[in-house]
Amino acid sequence: MNFFVQFLDSRCAWAVGLMCLFYFSVEVVYILGLPMVMDEFQGASAAYRLVDEVPYLDFKPYKTVLGYYLQVPPMLLTVDPWRQMIFVKVSLAMANSLSIFAAARMLARHFRPSAVVLATVVLVSMSTFLERSASLRVDMLTSLLGLFSLLFLLDRRLIISGVLAGISFLISQKGVYFILCAGSALGSYWLLHDRCRRSFVECLQLGTAALAPIIVYLTFWAVVSSAGTVGHEVFVRSQPIVFTQIYEIRYFWLQTITRNPYFWALTMLSLGQLFAFRSRGPVSFRDWILLVYGGGLLGFALWHKQPWPYFFVLVIPTCWVLITSFYDVELRRSRALSNVALGMLILFGICYPAQRFPIVLARDNAMQRSNVSVAHQLLEGEGGGTYLAGLSMLHGHRHVSGGLGWLDARRLQALLIEDQEKLIKNLEGQRLKLVITNYRIRQLPAKLLDYLAENYAPYVGNILLFAPSIEEGKTRKELPFTGRYVLIGPSGVSIEIDGDAHEAGESIQLKEGVHEFAAPQKFRLRLAPEGIDLPTDLLLAGRGILFDDVYGY
Repeated sequence: MNFFVQFLDSRCAWAVGLMCLFYFSVEVVYILGLPMVMDEFQGASAAYRLVDEVPYLDFKPYKTVLGYYLQVPPMLLTVDPWRQMIFVKVSLAMANSLSIFAAARMLARHFRPSAVVLATVVLVSMSTFLERSASLRVDMLTSLLGLFSLLFLLDRRLIISGVLAGISFLISQKGVYFILCAGSALGSYWLLHDRCRRSFVECLQLGTAALAPIIVYLTFWAVVSSAGTVGHEVFVRSQPIVFTQIYEIRYFWLQTITRNPYFWALTMLSLGQLFAFRSRGPVSFRDWILLVYGGGLLGFALWHKQPWPYFFVLVIPTCWVLITSFYDVELRRSRALSNVALGMLILFGICYPAQRFPIVLARDNAMQRSNVSVAHQLLEGEGGGTYLAGLSMLHGHRHVSGGLGWLDARRLQALLIEDQEKLIKNLEGQRLKLVITNYRIRQLPAKLLDYLAENYAPYVGNILLFAPSIEEGKTRKELPFTGRYVLIGPSGVSIEIDGDAHEAGESIQLKEGVHEFAAPQKFRLRLAPEGIDLPTDLLLAGRGILFDDVYGY
């Protein structure tokens, strides 16, 4: 085994490069096949708005916006909305791969190269990391900045470390965890181990460098918008989510631990090693920083109120560094890798998490892709219009407003006590062309569902298209869209529209505006747009589940 370790020491760059290539290949397969999560659609919409809108002025972003700006360039490579999201995810996977390689090279300056290789094997086998690190979100970008902040902190390059930690906050407010961990690690080292002027100055350098990009960000956007707006959106708006137990989702910790027990066990063993070093004499700067930073970040993660599966990518890269430290200690202690250790790595570190591969590959995004394609064509067609999905599934097209843009559990509960007639009147004034049915739409209050059933009918897949009901007798009704309509009613019944007789099943051209109807029975008009490229896959077989157990599969 000593030869094996020496080989890894001499071929560290090649070995890590191959693992990064493996990671990127798996990510591309996952990206092309996995269904999108609700938040990914919302994230794509937030990024796409930056193409022609100004944050804090034209709209109020949910997060700090640097990460969204970084995702805009890949979206400009195509006009197809689904491909835009795919391009962003592939670019994120590429950024992750390059970052892992660069970070591994930096780690090899502090730890034995073979330890870096073994830890990287564990990282790229970790199922939560493989499944969530290329999500169309900003969490992984935030985490990468935090990772490099830690690595530069280990190098005692405090200004770069602080700036990177501060920039992580500009991608997501969760970056504050990295700022606090870096400050706690360096500050406690000064207080407890090295109360000299140099260490104190380093603490000041780190804190000032971390605050600098945040101050620049706040100042810039305050000039563009206003200090009150920016301050509220960055610091106040997210407080209920940060400090309130909205969902009972702690079980996702158990999910990632049971799927990757080796990864989390090595992380905790590393912290135990580092803690034990305190009783064996003066602790090194590197070991103290890793102990306080790693332990602090895991502490914040355990405290975090909403640990959805994608949240763990904020912690995983730091755990990778801790695992590298663990292997480094063990290899230097024994100067070899035992058969038992190698066997455990292969069995529990690689093979056990690999059981997830067939489960993930069995999932399919064809239903989502087809619905997005058809809905995009419908809204691009004559008359435009808005859509309702309970989330921003079609970036570049306007979702109806009035509190229906993001129908999570809290918002759906709040709708039950709101004025339903007011909500319906609001919908009627927004030129709603289509509804994309999903679990959120099905949970709308009964009156809203009744309104949708009266005015929208199944088209293909999960899409309900504008199809107003016309009551029997003489009525007047305003149509918001010019186009061809199909008359849906009893066969053989004659229906008058603007004084002209038409038969059920007939297709007629009608202009936007008020029309007069006369019918012996209730019937429908349904938009029948022309030139729509209907997919030939499962979309035509009926409605499917667009978001099938996206966090628990």
